[in-house]
Amino acid sequence: MSEEFAGSLAAVGAELRQRRTAAGYTLRELAAAAELSPGFLSLVERGSCSLSLTSLFAVCRALEIDPAELLHSGRQPGPAAKPYAVGTKGCPDRPDVVVGERSFRVLSESFADRGMEPLLMRVAPTSTPAPPTQHEGEEFGYLLSGRLLFTVDGEEFELNPGDHIHLSSGVPHSLVNPGGPAEALWVVSRRLF
Repeated sequence: MSEEFAGSLAAVGAELRQRRTAAGYTLRELAAAAELSPGFLSLVERGSCSLSLTSLFAVCRALEIDPAELLHSGRQPGPAAKPYAVGTKGCPDRPDVVVGERSFRVLSESFADRGMEPLLMRVAPTSTPAPPTQHEGEEFGYLLSGRLLFTVDGEEFELNPGDHIHLSSGVPHSLVNPGGPAEALWVVSRRLF
């Protein structure tokens, strides 16, 4: 695991622990409120495991905080949104949102009232797989580089560059990166950031 990802795991874990204790939750109480296992939440707080987006949003809902507060994304609101978004290769880079071994770059955050979230997702080698998650909506991923292993409803799939996956997010799913860095175009049917 790279130092950058190890540092982000520890930072998110420490911030989560601080937010949880400030809200007066025990580890078990927050895990129950977020519908996660106490053991998994303990690993996250110790910086040994990363939160998936679904887990991140479940924890933030339970704590009644914005995910950006937990991630210290420091993102400032931009100009008023328009009903379209155009991105070019020369556009200044948007800051990445780092969640443990994963980083996400929103590709069209200026689009007003968008119904889906296109993301560039980078996944470092996974040290500890997160438990399967499920939520509303659907997801589509297209692997650009690297290799990812998906488990969807108990069935395992290996994705290599050029492969894609499209699934109902209500089906239990998880991913693991068994090797080097991986990058994917990811689209979810709800706004995340």
